[in-house]
Amino acid sequence: MNSPRAVTLRPARAQEAQAMAQMSRELIEVGLSWRYTPWRMTALINDPEAVALGACDGSHIQGFAVMQF
Repeated sequence: MNSPRAVTLRPARAQEAQAMAQMSRELIEVGLSWRYTPWRMTALINDPEAVALGACDGSHIQGFAVMQF
C-alpha cells in the first residue's frame, strides 16, 4: 500500500498552465467547449485581480483553484 503524500497549496506558476488547462478539460469541462485553455490559464495566473493556486504533491501539480475578483 502506498502511503499518502502531503499536498500543499501555493501560488500557481505560469509553467503549470498547460497541466492546469488539461485537468480542466478532462475533469471539469467534459462535454463543453474548452474555455480554460493554456493561454487563458496563463493569463489568469498573471492577472493581479485573480488568485490561482496549485495543489502540489512534491513537484507535481495534482489540482488547482482559480478565483477572479
